[in-house]
Amino acid sequence: MTLRAPSPYPSSPRSGIRRLLCWLLLGAAHPALADVPPATGPAPARLAQAQDAAPMIGHDATETAVRHVFERGVTALRAGRADAAIRVFDALVRALPTVPEMHANLGFALLLEKRHAAAAAAFERAIALRRTQANAYYGLAVAHEGMGDLPAALGAMRAFVHLSPPGQPQLRRARAAIWEWQSLLAARSGAGIGYAEQVPNHSAD
Repeated sequence: MTLRAPSPYPSSPRSGIRRLLCWLLLGAAHPALADVPPATGPAPARLAQAQDAAPMIGHDATETAVRHVFERGVTALRAGRADAAIRVFDALVRALPTVPEMHANLGFALLLEKRHAAAAAAFERAIALRRTQANAYYGLAVAHEGMGDLPAALGAMRAFVHLSPPGQPQLRRARAAIWEWQSLLAARSGAGIGYAEQVPNHSAD
């Protein structure tokens, strides 16, 4: 199973669903860069915006109610239940349109259904809300890879590496993806693997 859409680039065991699932399972090791916010969820000030929440949340939603719905979405996302996760995070995006984590999580849920274009749009909204939303760049890279746009995937993954602190669990996987994509692009251009530029090593992972 892969998240990759048909593309002119050959497949690789490091790409697609394995890259995404590794991110979902290990991302929480560093809350600032996790695929979801820390267990406490978004700040109370942001949750207060949920008074205009979608029907799933309710017009009189409290912080506790929103947090409960959020946790349902996270559980569905980690379990790979795309339909449930999409429903939850779509509702949360409508309830909390200015919270980038909600858009990013919706993007990851859409990736599970191979809806790469919709996922990319969700990640781009997250980035527009917070330019340093590192996990959104990671998801955007996976989405672009799925659409066969390796130059765009490369740019997004480089941004993720740039924003990630030393020791971030996904840096090794991100650098491997960058090297792979550069090599594929170089091979297509006829330049050979030497064309691939060196990825800076900012950590000892």
